[in-house]
Amino acid sequence: MTLPNSVKRIIFGFLVMLITSLSLAAEIDTKLVWHQKTVLSTPVSGVVKAINVAPGASVNKGDVLLQLDDRAIIENLAKAKADVERARLLEEEAARELDRTNELYEQTLIADHEKQMAIIAHADAQAKHQSAKAALAKAQMDMDYSAIRAPYDAIVVKQYAQVGQTVANLTAITPLLEVAERGKMAVKVLVSGGTVGKLKIGNPVKVQTAGRTFNGTIEAVSLEPVSEKSNKYEVKVSFSTQGRLLRAGRSAKVTLP
Repeated sequence: MTLPNSVKRIIFGFLVMLITSLSLAAEIDTKLVWHQKTVLSTPVSGVVKAINVAPGASVNKGDVLLQLDDRAIIENLAKAKADVERARLLEEEAARELDRTNELYEQTLIADHEKQMAIIAHADAQAKHQSAKAALAKAQMDMDYSAIRAPYDAIVVKQYAQVGQTVANLTAITPLLEVAERGKMAVKVLVSGGTVGKLKIGNPVKVQTAGRTFNGTIEAVSLEPVSEKSNKYEVKVSFSTQGRLLRAGRSAKVTLP
């Protein structure tokens, strides 16, 4: 049975409207953002001795990006190690002295006061040993923090510090470098309350940018609107860049499921 042309035109028009509305509802314009970005600093104060990277550099996890002058830190670490060894020997000697005092006390050759003094001396030696070990741990941490290392495979985004700059972190932490995760980007889109209820973490999403289409995944779905006056909810989508260099702020289009 052949449908009249008028019916065909109505059906065709309806399908076009349906497809267009679905397309408009599913595709959202947005911009790329870094999947993970970190401002790097250190709790240690000192002078910047070397900066081994510049903005745009690609670095691997653990690479030394910036180095403070560590000469004084090395000296402090050596002293702390020596102090621990000395405190250990004094504690051992105090323990032996306590043993001798107990033997004499059992033979009633010394008074209670002498035994008590030996107990106090041993406790004091133990406390000094523990204090020396704590100082050594602090000196080792200062040594570790004198070098700024990449926390993950990253791209250097910003450089705040300069060689020769004095970093004083007694009252406030000074930002030195800023890095972003390499190989992964993200987009954030706003959706209505009706749409957000249909989305779940792990849902596959298409992201179009730089003339290519990337397979993404919904990573986070907000439970509250972006503001009290809005009915929009934020959805974060992450995707692998497949080894390509993409920049934050670049236009992108997201196709939601």
